[in-house]
Amino acid sequence: MGNFCYICKKEFRFRGKIVYLIPSMWTYDKIVKEGDRDFPIGFTFEDKLCNKCYKSIPKQKPSKICYICKKKLKWNMLKMDFEQIIHSGMINTQKQVPKGFRLKDRLCFNCSENLPRDTNLDKSKKIDTKYHIEKQKDCGLFPYGLTFEFSHWKINGVPQHGNIGLLSSTKPFSYQFYVGTHRKFNRSMWYQVFWFGELEKSIDHSEITHNIDECLTFEFDYNAGKLIIETKNNIHFEFQFKFQNQAAIVDQFLKFINLRNYKISDKIIKEIKLKNNSKKIELRINKKDLHEHEEVLVSYSDPMTFPFEKGEPEVLIRDETQIITNLRIMGDVWYYPAFFVNPEVKEVGFGQLEEITNFTHDQYDEIFISKNPASSQGSVKFMSKGKPFWVLRNTPEPERLVELMKYAKSQFESQDKKIIEPIVSLSDNDPLKILKMRLAKGEITLEEFNEIKENLV
Repeated sequence: MGNFCYICKKEFRFRGKIVYLIPSMWTYDKIVKEGDRDFPIGFTFEDKLCNKCYKSIPKQKPSKICYICKKKLKWNMLKMDFEQIIHSGMINTQKQVPKGFRLKDRLCFNCSENLPRDTNLDKSKKIDTKYHIEKQKDCGLFPYGLTFEFSHWKINGVPQHGNIGLLSSTKPFSYQFYVGTHRKFNRSMWYQVFWFGELEKSIDHSEITHNIDECLTFEFDYNAGKLIIETKNNIHFEFQFKFQNQAAIVDQFLKFINLRNYKISDKIIKEIKLKNNSKKIELRINKKDLHEHEEVLVSYSDPMTFPFEKGEPEVLIRDETQIITNLRIMGDVWYYPAFFVNPEVKEVGFGQLEEITNFTHDQYDEIFISKNPASSQGSVKFMSKGKPFWVLRNTPEPERLVELMKYAKSQFESQDKKIIEPIVSLSDNDPLKILKMRLAKGEITLEEFNEIKENLV
């Protein structure tokens, strides 16, 4: 106890308020974190070990059976060791470690959940709940997401253990939000998972956490750094961010999600009358599911990849999808979370959200094709009453796409009798445009113009 090694009784040297550990000193917490050697019998929080005595303790191997129920612990089961047990409780509480439990002993998840809690801990320890505005710390980045820090978080008003959040997306239009605590060797333990968009079915969430819930709504106060989440299971979550610059990135992401949800989830219903159908069709325009009278004519995606690190394989950072049916056109866009770390993203609405839209074929009047002669791709601009309505960018084979939309538009009874032919916008070096300029300048006759035009066609 005190300034002496628990085993060899060698004294540790102290000089004022600075402690010089000669030899190195091992405390209770340090031994727990290291985790490969057990405590000597009778060792307490106040005791210490010198480095030589600590190294003399044989190393342990993780137990392969549950300490309580003696069930065999398989590789795919959630297991709890000493460190995980003492850090699995709420703030200012922790679970009681079973009597005789060693550092490398383990429990199955069910036995760990049934452990009683120790509420007689020292509650004088201060918790850093400050929201740092001037002090900054960058988010942790990796190919499919980013991490940020909390000062604390609550479930239905009850404080919980954990200090980090992870925003991840491994599949377009699917997002996961993990909450947990950081551990040694860049390993983390997750206590809660939220998902929104589409559920990533390929991830076995049972291996990560026992709590997974669909996020319905979230409210974020950037000035206070407070995030509130309401879930499908009617649970209220509250998170206090630690650093304002990290909160700013999450703020951009949540604004994008809110605007996206607003544009694709409204319940506007439109009545459509087709020539080959005597009954009117009631179509929920922004619903992604197809109507019984609706069929897909063509669909394509425009993915964008980028090397996350120099020399590493490229990862998907953006994906735009377009679906053209016989009734409407549907567009959507997805960004991976780390996209919002980009300092150029100053505000949401940055043009990309224009790609999120649904509309029927009777909502536009004209179609313009803008195409580079050197490429098979082009842009398709939709006009309504002489004003720009919407634009399809980077469209493969735009002429074929226009033909399909002309056919779909011709089926609408509510449209004008005349179907306006698409107008092709040509570049300045287009041969036909040059030919017209030569005719206007009088360099060639009308007969020569028609002959050359016929040959060009």
